[in-house]
Amino acid sequence: MQLICTKKVLDEIKKESEKPIAEYDSFFCWTVDLLTINRRKALLVMNNATLYSFVLYEINQKQLQDLEQTVLAGIRDCLEDEMVTEAVIEKYIKCLSEKTCYTKAFDRSNTARLNKIKLSLDFLHENIVAGRRLQLSVSDFLNSEIRGMGEISIVPQEEMIKKLSEFNGKAIYDVRGVEVLISIDMSSYIAWRRLVLPDYFDFLQLKMLVETVFDIWLSEQFSFIASNGKNAKTYYTFAEDSFFPDDEDAEVYWAEDHKLADVADKYKKIIFEPSKHKISVRFITNIKDYNLPYGQCLAGGGVVIDDDDSDELMREAFGFSEDDIVRLFGAANDAHGSYKKEFNIERLNYHLKKMR
Repeated sequence: MQLICTKKVLDEIKKESEKPIAEYDSFFCWTVDLLTINRRKALLVMNNATLYSFVLYEINQKQLQDLEQTVLAGIRDCLEDEMVTEAVIEKYIKCLSEKTCYTKAFDRSNTARLNKIKLSLDFLHENIVAGRRLQLSVSDFLNSEIRGMGEISIVPQEEMIKKLSEFNGKAIYDVRGVEVLISIDMSSYIAWRRLVLPDYFDFLQLKMLVETVFDIWLSEQFSFIASNGKNAKTYYTFAEDSFFPDDEDAEVYWAEDHKLADVADKYKKIIFEPSKHKISVRFITNIKDYNLPYGQCLAGGGVVIDDDDSDELMREAFGFSEDDIVRLFGAANDAHGSYKKEFNIERLNYHLKKMR
């Protein structure tokens, strides 16, 4: 691994810069900068080939002196969070750790890219979690932004996965999937989506997926009823005003603790309760080698009509015309002034890809 260090880093670890290896594969080059965030030392680490980056917070002197292992541990944790298989991670880490060369920054273009990431980081101070070394939420945000790489634009997370797949030569995930049919059945219409989801998604992730695929908001007060026609089990969300069974001795199952894999083989469908929408999730089949850490929409139809009074409020408060509302929020649905967004499978899959 070629560790390209800024002057701050080299001064801190008291190392002399070695001669850079010009022909070194940039996929194995990581640039490191030392920052101060909320009056704490932090490291910003960026892969030169993909601009994939992460933040290590509250770094102590021991971790700085053992910079190679500190960076390798951060890379490992990030790839584990990306659901990359352990075998692929070990293969990549082994290549990185064969020989480490410490060099000073020598590529102005690479330095400029690092500085742009630092500019994005300036707006994320409130997202830093004290006491946590690897700042995953901040890193995820940095890696989801579109960034310039010469004459092309890339998304670092997607580029990292692409390069890692090329490096491995085969699938880098080992994920089972479950195919589901999610529907909203109202008196005047029905909307449905057929999806494939990783079976390790929990019920709260399922709730967020339902909100995303139908463009609706669901209350935090939720329970999920899993049924196979004969038996049923209720999973509750963790909230003070959750709906609990009348029997105080009944066993309570928390939605946060259970995954789709726990119910896909046992039950035929899940019903959301309570909701003004009649929402059901039907399990169709299991997919052994799905090998993607996010959901995909295979087909769908219908949209959920926005039947609230928000459009009337916009007319009164902001003076919006009918054309303004249609342009901003979608096409008019009917004569009653309700509005809907058209179902667009490409746009939906773009959003689902970000929900890992």
